[in-house]
Amino acid sequence: MGDRRKPQARPRDNPATGAEIAQVAYATVEDVDRTVQAAHAAFLKWRDVRVVERMQPLYRYKMLLEKHQNELASTLTPKTENPSKIPWALFSSLLERRMLRYR
Repeated sequence: MGDRRKPQARPRDNPATGAEIAQVAYATVEDVDRTVQAAHAAFLKWRDVRVVERMQPLYRYKMLLEKHQNELASTLTPKTENPSKIPWALFSSLLERRMLRYR
C-alpha cells in the first residue's frame, strides 16, 4: 500500500475525452482520522443547536444556488466539453434546490 503518511497523487481524467486533466492527492490515513475527529466534535456542538438555527446555513446555500445557477451550470459544463450538458447541469441544480426546500 505504500507509505501511509504521504499522500499519493493520482490522475483525474476528463470523462468526455479521457485526457488527464489533473493530479489529485489522496488523503492519508492520518488525514482521514483528523477529519473524522473534527466532524465528531462539530456534531457534538451542532446537535444542541435549535432546528431554526440549523436551517439558516442551508437556506442561505439554497439562495446562492438559485442566484448563481446559470453560472454554476456553465462552469461545470466545459469540463465535459459538451455544451449539450448545460440543461442537465441546470436540472441537477434544480433538484438540489428542491431537496433543500423546507417543508
